Amino acid sequence: MKIGVIAAMDKELVRLQALMPDACEIAPGIWQGTMGGKTVVMCGSGIGKVNAALAVQRLIAVCHPDCVISTGVAGGLSPELQPKDVVASTEVVYHDVWCGEPNEWGQVQGLPARYRADEGILAKVSVRKGLFTSGDQFITEEPREREILQRFPEALTVDMESAAIAQTCHVKAVPFACIRVVSDVCGKDRESQYENFWSQVADNSFEAIRQIITEI
Repeated sequence: MKIGVIAAMDKELVRLQALMPDACEIAPGIWQGTMGGKTVVMCGSGIGKVNAALAVQRLIAVCHPDCVISTGVAGGLSPELQPKDVVASTEVVYHDVWCGEPNEWGQVQGLPARYRADEGILAKVSVRKGLFTSGDQFITEEPREREILQRFPEALTVDMESAAIAQTCHVKAVPFACIRVVSDVCGKDRESQYENFWSQVADNSFEAIRQIITEI
């Protein structure tokens, strides 16, 4: 099985590459190695929806993975989450898309309102699961948090790439899931939490992602 892994930021990618010591660059910006006997192809995307879609499109075209995992960090929207928790998506939705009636909020016209993660992958993942939201905004202000939760009260997390990766995988008929580490949590000082996360982040937060990928 060949698993594609995409992270947005270099500081996420570096921590994930450290879990794959046999990795080598097989194409510009794409690394291949093994995790638990599984072949893994990994790349960084850059931040935001367009960068994410371009990166997963290229990873699929060059490497033909059997599935794609969007990983790295996400902001927590559920008050039950804590920084360094690892979470997985059941569904992913855009929080910043509105195409007018009769579409649902978050729905790109002609495409699903929400993108469901692959059930086979989820069945092997024993972390908290739920709805992920994505948009081209770094959410730091409480009014924006409340606005997202009003539209998607069951949302677990917010990030800037997962829905675009999910949409591209849907179009290309490649199974996907999102597995992320919570960096900061809604209702608190997000910016200081986020900075503290990167200064204190435990390697075992990303090791948990490696273990999940090994089990897929």
